Amino acid sequence: MPIKILSFLLINLILVANVYAAPTINSTSGTFTTGQSVNISGSGFGIKTTAKPLVYADFASSTAPNGTLGQTSSWAATGHCLSQVTGSECPDGSGSCIRSTDGSEACFDNGGVILGVDQTSWNTAGNYIYIYQKKHYNYTTHPDNYHGVGITDNYKNYRAWPTDPVNLPDWYISINNNRTAFEAYNEDITLADNNIDLPILPFPQEWFVEEFLIHVGDPWPAVNGNWILYRDGDQKFSHSMCLRGNSGSADDVDITRFYVVHEVPDFSDDRWPCWSTDNRFWADDVYVDTTWSRVMICAGSTWTNRGHCEIQIPSAWSDTSSTVTVESGTITGTNYLYVVDASNTANSSGYQVTIGEGSSPMHTMQGTSISGGSIR
Repeated sequence: MPIKILSFLLINLILVANVYAAPTINSTSGTFTTGQSVNISGSGFGIKTTAKPLVYADFASSTAPNGTLGQTSSWAATGHCLSQVTGSECPDGSGSCIRSTDGSEACFDNGGVILGVDQTSWNTAGNYIYIYQKKHYNYTTHPDNYHGVGITDNYKNYRAWPTDPVNLPDWYISINNNRTAFEAYNEDITLADNNIDLPILPFPQEWFVEEFLIHVGDPWPAVNGNWILYRDGDQKFSHSMCLRGNSGSADDVDITRFYVVHEVPDFSDDRWPCWSTDNRFWADDVYVDTTWSRVMICAGSTWTNRGHCEIQIPSAWSDTSSTVTVESGTITGTNYLYVVDASNTANSSGYQVTIGEGSSPMHTMQGTSISGGSIR
């Protein structure tokens, strides 16, 4: 009897270990050149029901999403001040990207610089959201009481609404002026405890990669959702969050439109005394998905210190294999491949690859569970 019990326990421990095992990459086949297909073999990749991302926009031929590599070929909402540009303004100095056409109040206020994605519900409990994009600004933002006005610049970086964006409730994050909040329609519902004050995170003047991860929790008053922000692989924020009002209230509605590119300052009350019409915002390689599962090629040899990463575009996915279209972006030479599962756990040691070269010999890079702010 003791032997049977011990065997039973050992079997269950093995099963549990397999369930929570970090991804492991064993081999690759294909050439790591932009546009080429590469197959990655290993274990612990987890389930990704739809391999393609919801949206991938490389802006190679227009401002519209790439309908071949992603599920979506058009934006649900577009700002009136975005255009495609090519050459030295873009991340690799010779490709294409998008930018705001000017820095006028008419461009950035109200509708602003936006690209929106519709879905049945972004804020149903248990949903996951992942956004990757490259960004560049030629201006900065200002802390509280700048020029003595006594209020922060009102600049919103991400925002989600019901389909009609004039109606509340909505949810937004303003990384640069330390605020994220759920704005309720019913003023009798106090969601002040859901407003989060953050350290101000100024915009760098050079290109950077921003990743935004959301796990949607239960309706208010539960504050058990979570969001995480990375810049060039460095985790800047990780906070709890509520994205839905009290059950049965006017705020218990599906938020269906997400402005994944959203650059809107409020010009009222002299909040932008130093704004210039020369101000510009640029973006490239916008990737949006409803799971945290993804494949990345990064500069760093460990996931903890991965640094700059280029998102890879999956077209097939299983627990032991993923096929991706290579997007090398600005990286060259030797870099490191990572498979990330739905809990935001990756192989801890990168799998070495060389941009422009082919498949690597069979070997194993064992993964170690790295939560990185993941939700279990």
